[in-house]
Amino acid sequence: MTQAYCVLLPGCRPEPAGAGLHAAAYRCWYESWSEAFRELGKPGPLYSDAFTRQKEMCALFMGEQCVALSFMTPVDLEYPLARADSYFHNWSDRALAALARDGNLVMLNGNFTVHANARRAAPGFSLKNVLLGLCLERFLESPATAMTGAVRKTRNVHGLVRRWGAVTLEEDKPSGHGDLVDLVAFYKPEVRRRPPLEFDATVRQLWDARIVVRPQARSPWD
Repeated sequence: MTQAYCVLLPGCRPEPAGAGLHAAAYRCWYESWSEAFRELGKPGPLYSDAFTRQKEMCALFMGEQCVALSFMTPVDLEYPLARADSYFHNWSDRALAALARDGNLVMLNGNFTVHANARRAAPGFSLKNVLLGLCLERFLESPATAMTGAVRKTRNVHGLVRRWGAVTLEEDKPSGHGDLVDLVAFYKPEVRRRPPLEFDATVRQLWDARIVVRPQARSPWD
């Protein structure tokens, strides 16, 4: 069986050594979300900026193939314009206040993706559980005080996140894509004291051996 491994990637301009991994992650995201939008009756174009504008993403690979990934971007809610970010289009003032319960620096987790082909050729563990566990490892090592989720109810992701310590802030919110989502927050105290899960050892093994692809040091505008 091909070995799975975790990769942290920038949204754009990866260092040259990580260009192949970055391209594979983009293919995984593009193919998965093109199909998801077709299922929701939204077959229009999927633009690359939804991928490239992200600060970071956590990805799972099998060999050269990216099989799962999720976006992770920090936001400081103390900055008023941050609350007008398009990510928060369906978040009420009450939900935003609850998100900032422990502080204003939060991590936006979005486009949680498991490629359809990977679901049929699983690596011996639940990809969605392990991907979420890896995202939480990144969150726990970051200065963020909370990590968001807008989880699709049609895929029962709302049940998955609760096992990992998520707190539901609002339920049954229109996603803007024709389905409903629950808005959730992960806070560090709740994540650290949740009951043990059967995926913990796999997550820790993958996280400890993670590959970090950094963005290119210099911008072409410098």
